Amino acid sequence: MKLPHVAIYRRVSTKTQVDDGISLENQPELVLNELDRRFGSGAYTYELFTDEGKSGGAGPKPWQDVRRPKDRVGLFDMIQRLKSNEFTHVAAYHLDRIYRDYTALNALFTDIMQPRNVDFIFVACHFESSNEGLFAQGVIAGVAELQRKQTKENVKRHLDLKRQNGFFLGGAPFGWRRESQEECGDGRPNIVPIPEQARIVQSMVDMYLSGAGFKELARKFNLTSAADLGFEKIWQYQTIRNALTCPTHAGLIRQSDGTLQRGLHYKHRLYDEEVYDQITEKMMRNRRRLRGPASSQPFRMFVGLAYCGHCGKRLQSDFSGKYGAYRCFGQKASDDGSHVYISSMALESLMLAELTSIARDPTMQAKVEIEIEKLICQQDIAFRKRHADVSKAIEDNEKKADRVIDAIAKGVVANSIARRTLKQYELEHDELLSEQRSLEANLAASMKRRDIATRAKAALAQFTDIWQSLTDSERREAFHIVIERIDVHVKEHRKWLVVQLAFQEEPIEIEVLRGAERYRSGKLDGIASLTPRELAALKHLLDGASHIEICEYFGTTRSNVVNLLSRARDRLGAKSHLEAAKTAEPLICRVAWQLPLYGSCSPGILSRKQLKVMEYHILCLAAEGKSDKVISALTGVDHTRVAQLLESALKKLERRTAKSALKRLNSDDRYLPQSMVNRKRYE
Repeated sequence: MKLPHVAIYRRVSTKTQVDDGISLENQPELVLNELDRRFGSGAYTYELFTDEGKSGGAGPKPWQDVRRPKDRVGLFDMIQRLKSNEFTHVAAYHLDRIYRDYTALNALFTDIMQPRNVDFIFVACHFESSNEGLFAQGVIAGVAELQRKQTKENVKRHLDLKRQNGFFLGGAPFGWRRESQEECGDGRPNIVPIPEQARIVQSMVDMYLSGAGFKELARKFNLTSAADLGFEKIWQYQTIRNALTCPTHAGLIRQSDGTLQRGLHYKHRLYDEEVYDQITEKMMRNRRRLRGPASSQPFRMFVGLAYCGHCGKRLQSDFSGKYGAYRCFGQKASDDGSHVYISSMALESLMLAELTSIARDPTMQAKVEIEIEKLICQQDIAFRKRHADVSKAIEDNEKKADRVIDAIAKGVVANSIARRTLKQYELEHDELLSEQRSLEANLAASMKRRDIATRAKAALAQFTDIWQSLTDSERREAFHIVIERIDVHVKEHRKWLVVQLAFQEEPIEIEVLRGAERYRSGKLDGIASLTPRELAALKHLLDGASHIEICEYFGTTRSNVVNLLSRARDRLGAKSHLEAAKTAEPLICRVAWQLPLYGSCSPGILSRKQLKVMEYHILCLAAEGKSDKVISALTGVDHTRVAQLLESALKKLERRTAKSALKRLNSDDRYLPQSMVNRKRYE
């Protein structure tokens, strides 16, 4: 007779847990005693399968042929061996050691074991293969599954309660560490900052809010963090992002519902909640912009802000030609078949003019003054209230310490307990005194904050001068802070913007000078077909200027002015120039400030004189003093080709050295590559 070959399975839920009084080491011994009782000592053979630190609800399921990463290795191997008819029995201490899942346990027995005449052997429970026995085992397995789910819910509820009480759970993020038992005393360990790493996080936040990107921060800290931290840490795009978006640095804890709540480590926070809000807000603004290399081009001011007023889709930016623009490629067009199209420089000048008007408005300045005063008053009230609360807490702390001292004198409290309590009161007293001094300093700085507010109000009157001093990236950042959305509309003979500003509830409408709209089904006629220069000539005519005066305004000949007025007259179907001007007067009144009333168009430089993009980049690198080989390594261009491109750039700019050529390029941006000419601003 063939000896029984038994598969013994053992499992505990955690590596150190003694589950139901039966440890990982004791289970096989108890199972072997049961096998000796049934078959006799030495009358069987066996193999042992083990899963340590695994839940009974974890896989694999009996019908799986491939093990998933989180599945139990021992159970999977045993099931595959069962399918190969290698065992006559499966033994375990209890049914729930194999599964705490009724469906999986039933499938294991009915689909795999029963067709192969394999039986269960358990120490702490009895298993029968009859219908009644299977029903009873199903009830037991169902109870085990219910117990597992209840345990899971209890653990989750317990963790949620600890989070609500302010404890940080999980591994400490960069900049923090777990408290030792000596530091926390009899309490539960929490997290405290690591000074060296905390300084790096604070420096990272300051640089990011000042305009540095993730990749730039990664390069910088990869060079400096090893020496500062005493160990090597590889910073990448995602690790920088994780460090910046971690709410732990602001003293916050994320609850199970996704909300943020102040934790017990709030007093050790690396920066305030307002700074964390600034970080998340900037990341949300960046998320609306372009991805990839194009996002670094500072002239794309309104990517993520401009939308089509007809279909609601975001306008696509097109900067491949000489003049940048935003256009809609949607299916829905305006009444005359036109799709939305607006020049990037025109849109920027419109927004700048509107913001300048708002900044210089006395009503807006008064509103800003009121809001600043209100904010300062709210801060002062909050500081005074907190100062009173802290003062009262200090008095209560001193009274508690006095009561403990009295208890020591009366012999009511043991000296060891009293010393520990007094030490805790002393620490609390020091923290309260530190906070009290900080609040007193803030209250003393109230007048300083008022001076800053006064200067901020005065800066509104100098808005244009301040704007001219900003870089392109700073201008784009300012637009994204102030403007929430721009909808561009085109209808019949009118074109306008609907702008929603962040500091106003109601949107504002801005009339736009309508140019040659793209992708329309037919040509424009009437007022909409007039060019800006024709409208400007009609405007001068309405103001009473003669043909000779208009010639002086435009810096051109009389025949050119007559041709402009005649074309406008023919397009409007008028009998005279003055009649055409009166017909176009409603449109002229709306867009007068956008018309080119004075000066002639500057002649463009020949395209053969404009640099190519690669010539421009190599010229910039050469101006920094880099050799041809270094430039070749940086750009991936052969060093002989680098020399040719540099020579071509110098020849176009008529200079001998890269530095002098770059100086001329900065003074005359007409030599810029075709796709970069749109950087030029209106004077």
